[in-house]
Amino acid sequence: MNTGKAGRAYPLKFQLTDASGNYVSAPSAVKSVTYQSTACGSFGGGTGTPQPAATSGNSGLQYDATANQYVYVWQTPSAPGCYTLTLTLDSGQTFQAYFNLS
Repeated sequence: MNTGKAGRAYPLKFQLTDASGNYVSAPSAVKSVTYQSTACGSFGGGTGTPQPAATSGNSGLQYDATANQYVYVWQTPSAPGCYTLTLTLDSGQTFQAYFNLS
């Protein structure tokens, strides 16, 4: 679980590889980044409707070729609470990260 302050922006960094272990660098591989309210202590099942995750400023999703990683600066919701952030790929795969924002 990640912790932080509600209303702040946090850089999310991640790598994607294909079945052969090669880095995937095409931003189109990421279909969406969403978040939803989640009951603290029972992550995995959100209690709210998934919302598009906002970025800080005009940063958007970026790929850092030097580090072979994506960077997404998430502007967290202003309301304290627990949230599930979901990354959905164009393949249909989903990955989740959990946040407790105070």
